[in-house]
Amino acid sequence: MSAIVKLPGRLIPFLHLILVLVISSYSLPASPEASLRIEELREQIRHHDKLYFNEANPEISDYEYDLLVRELNELAPGSEQMPSPDSPPAPAPGDDRKSRFEKAAHAVPMRSLEKCYSAEEVKSWLQEITEHAGDDESTIVIEPKVDGLAVSMVYEDGRFVRALTRGNGQEGEDITAAVLAMGGFPLNLSTTGGDNNESGIPASAEFRGEIYLPMGKFREINSDRVERGKEPYKTARNLAAGTVRLEDLELVKTRGLKVILFSWGLWKPANDQPLTQLEYLSRLKSWGLPRIEPLDTLNVGARNVSNLPLAQYRNYLSKLDMPTDGLVLKVNSVALQSQLGTGRRSPRWAVACKFEPESAISRILAINFQVGRTGHLAPVAELEPVEVGRRTISRVSLHNGAFIHRMDIRPNDRVEVELRGDTIPTISGTFPEHRDADSRPFVFPSVCPECGVAIGTSGGLRCLNRHCPAKQVKQLLHFASSVGIKRLSEASITELRGTGQLKDFSDFFSLWKLTDIPHWKILLGLGIDGMGPVACKNLFSKLGNLENLMQLPLEAGSLRDLGLNKAQTASMAAFLGDGENIQLLKRLIRRMPRQISLEGRATGKHMTSQLENQIQDPE
Repeated sequence: MSAIVKLPGRLIPFLHLILVLVISSYSLPASPEASLRIEELREQIRHHDKLYFNEANPEISDYEYDLLVRELNELAPGSEQMPSPDSPPAPAPGDDRKSRFEKAAHAVPMRSLEKCYSAEEVKSWLQEITEHAGDDESTIVIEPKVDGLAVSMVYEDGRFVRALTRGNGQEGEDITAAVLAMGGFPLNLSTTGGDNNESGIPASAEFRGEIYLPMGKFREINSDRVERGKEPYKTARNLAAGTVRLEDLELVKTRGLKVILFSWGLWKPANDQPLTQLEYLSRLKSWGLPRIEPLDTLNVGARNVSNLPLAQYRNYLSKLDMPTDGLVLKVNSVALQSQLGTGRRSPRWAVACKFEPESAISRILAINFQVGRTGHLAPVAELEPVEVGRRTISRVSLHNGAFIHRMDIRPNDRVEVELRGDTIPTISGTFPEHRDADSRPFVFPSVCPECGVAIGTSGGLRCLNRHCPAKQVKQLLHFASSVGIKRLSEASITELRGTGQLKDFSDFFSLWKLTDIPHWKILLGLGIDGMGPVACKNLFSKLGNLENLMQLPLEAGSLRDLGLNKAQTASMAAFLGDGENIQLLKRLIRRMPRQISLEGRATGKHMTSQLENQIQDPE
């Protein structure tokens, strides 16, 4: 009988990665429908990354985002490890950098944490730590998960010199001015009765944590906005992320933001860094730096994986004045952290535990569909208003047809509504036992609800009418965003279309003073399938301008010689082979000012005062 070999725990993650790579290399080609869904998922993930990290305005919860990533990895194994060539490089799952801020590199990459959403997943992670620790007990430090903007505070010889956002994990935005305006932390570190060396103050260090807005202040700000007839801010996290990017530092001061620290990156000299997480927190306190207060510690060993009192933790966190959305579990020992190592995106020695969201029961009044810029029909459930987590919920995204089929969601159903990530509502369950006797499965529409034209079903429900008003509004909004026009709403575009001022993309050059826009951003704004920022920029590094784009031969070989892949080649050939698109390019070329460049930054100034009054100031 063959002996069973027990592999060391530290080899398991590497063997898993090798297995993923081997399996993915032998995967069968995806069907056309699956390929379309894969590209759609990639576009959605990039879209939600932009909303969360760049605009601090998420449309979906963390949980729903994770579902998109998991679906993508099921359809295209290894996608998270090997992103699409058109995906921007992102060591962290998103990129919060914006063009007007100075950038600076992190000395040590600033990574995010893996997430788990159930007690079983927490227990599985603890078991992995136990296998690594062997018979030796290892302490796990349990901390609140602060829902704010990640920040790295850089100190040199005990003096504060810089504050950076996470950015793409490798480099972040320099938000030093805003952090100085916030205050609430020492500019110079010292410990009573000793110099820097004696007190353990490092020669150079990156202290990391979150910038957050206290909940009391958040409610105060929103109450004031409601009284002035303005929409309240969605979450404290969104407001905190937006505030640190304001140019008005006096306004930053009034917002009451705070910083709280709980980890570190660079530490010099390295032999003087803390030996444990608890020692690190103790040092922060001795230097007067704001630090996280641990909730608990847990000892785990080969014979002891305890259950966590999650309900007690959640009850405690609900009474705090800082926004939280779960727990963070960390291995206390720095030596064991080093043994466990770090994956591509996240350390293996820590995990974020997201709480099961609050829920309530409601009834579906109707299922409607919203049309996206590519024609995708997104289902939305209209609900009887219900209170969930101190919010009134009356509509919920149903994501796609597969979600409706899987959950067998029907009009008039009683459903459970949850706030995933305490942010975005979602339907988590149905109650078929309470259905009326005449209840029938939902019948999907055969025509577009906006234009009445028959829809296609390949790769999901999709409006195929290029002149669909709803599609055109979304396409115009996408173009405006691509060329740098800010704070433009669908309502504003609809009004401009109604007055005849905005018929196609070229009209933006009549309504806005647009200068110094690189040509590749105009191509990006056209929304050609598969042509992301990297592909557009690479193409125009060879072509130079839109005039040369129009002269391209449509043969696949010629297009591939320009660096396009097979899918991009097909998309570009279809676009350039369409007479209406060629006429659109000609109108764009005629209306673009001559000073538009290849590599410049987009700047825009609206010329119509009536529309300016409709666009809300972000502050």
